[in-house]
Amino acid sequence: MASPIAGRPATRDQVSISPPPASTIRLPPQPERLFSSPSNNSQYFLKLSDRVVHFDSVAKGTYVFFDDIQCQIFVVRDNAAAINANQSITRTMSMDHTASVAVRSPILARNMDIFISDKGTPVLSIKFSPDLLVLAVQRSNKSVEFLNVQDSTGVDLIEYSQTCSRARSAKILGFCWVSSTEIVFVTDTHGLESYQIRPEKKILKSLKNYSLAVNWFLYTPPYLLLSSGSACNVFHIFVLRGGGNYQRYPKFEVEVSAPPISQGQPAKLMERDVVLAPVYGALYVLIVKQVSKLNAGAEVVMYQLNREGVVKITDVLLLECNGRFAINILDNLVVVHHQQSRMSKIFDLRLNNRMDGIRYHYPISSYSIEPYQIKRECLKRFFDQL
Repeated sequence: MASPIAGRPATRDQVSISPPPASTIRLPPQPERLFSSPSNNSQYFLKLSDRVVHFDSVAKGTYVFFDDIQCQIFVVRDNAAAINANQSITRTMSMDHTASVAVRSPILARNMDIFISDKGTPVLSIKFSPDLLVLAVQRSNKSVEFLNVQDSTGVDLIEYSQTCSRARSAKILGFCWVSSTEIVFVTDTHGLESYQIRPEKKILKSLKNYSLAVNWFLYTPPYLLLSSGSACNVFHIFVLRGGGNYQRYPKFEVEVSAPPISQGQPAKLMERDVVLAPVYGALYVLIVKQVSKLNAGAEVVMYQLNREGVVKITDVLLLECNGRFAINILDNLVVVHHQQSRMSKIFDLRLNNRMDGIRYHYPISSYSIEPYQIKRECLKRFFDQL
């Protein structure tokens, strides 16, 4: 549903998408719960994986990063913290200001321990290329440094770097790997800058640029969502293919509502309240709205993007409570975790087959995640490795 923006007719370049007024919405009756609440003797519907990843926590001189694309945890220790954690570090490494990086993953082949240069500034972001042969390290908002991995135990300490090529004033908000030889920088004032990496020559070549202001971004390969506008509610979505072959969807604007406690303050859409994910083969942008027009609880509004670039609201998930939420997609089920109650609400879009308008969904069930206890022998093996 398209509507005018600030008195201007809606165009293909920018549309404002809002749900219909509450008075025109026909809510379906609440469905019968498909799963009964778990008792002490019943099986939990959700559980954590048995593949445990052990890593050190954040401390002085120790920084932890998670790459959800590669499913890798990076524990970066500066020179002093590395020496304290590993007394076998030689005096030469200490004098050369070497930092250590412990990479851990549920996928054992992606685990490694390497050393990089400690330049005296904290690492802001760190990610491997998909083939694990190039390590990208961001230590400032002006450049990203690259190191070639020689083997599973070390890297080539001769770094090569890339700064923002469009404007010196631009700040790098982050970066994402498109392929093992292609990377995209996201900047605050000049949008996207993509580069081809040639590790053997330690150089980067500019591929494409898109100019726009950016507040924050989300990356779900191959889709990249950029947020712009004073309320962070204007979205630009790119499909990033290799070789600079990028497709850009028309930008669109979504409705923003501030929670009751923020009355009087400008409403802004937060990165934590937005998810970009495929469900049943279709791409959706899911947005948590803390104030619902339909009931006392929050809701998740789902915007579907089709191949022609048309964006529309297709589904609304009624959460029946307020607070802080997180969203996961598991086997095409939308699972919304509620922090305060420690309950997870499960939604299945295919249980409502209405085709003539927006579909509204109540949770088919709410469960707590099965309690998890780490076995004593696992803890012993972990502490033995320290």
